[in-house]
Amino acid sequence: MLRGRFAPKAFNNGFSKWLRAKFLCEVKFHSLWFCTHLGIVLTVRGDKRIPAALEEYLTLQVRTERIGNATEVFKGMGTVTYMSTLTLLQSDYFPQPKQRSFGGSRLPSGSLNE
Repeated sequence: MLRGRFAPKAFNNGFSKWLRAKFLCEVKFHSLWFCTHLGIVLTVRGDKRIPAALEEYLTLQVRTERIGNATEVFKGMGTVTYMSTLTLLQSDYFPQPKQRSFGGSRLPSGSLNE
């Protein structure tokens, strides 16, 4: 859960470049973000390196004040637990008038209908 400033395009580009520099190879990941009443929910999926790398990257982003605050809601490798947590968080989806309130590198069809 993110609070404060968040630039989705800058996140995807920055995280991708940071992963490439850290692991010296291309690391594939998929991200999804959407607005809720409490803040912005950001989910990132990838291989086993992604959870720890994301935590390190977000800590760096908060320290350099590129995003306001980041709180971990779920961290794990299980698809069932991930999807149930995502479904629960999607119930709090809050569309923003006249501005984009969801997006990501890959969106399943029919998700987060406005």
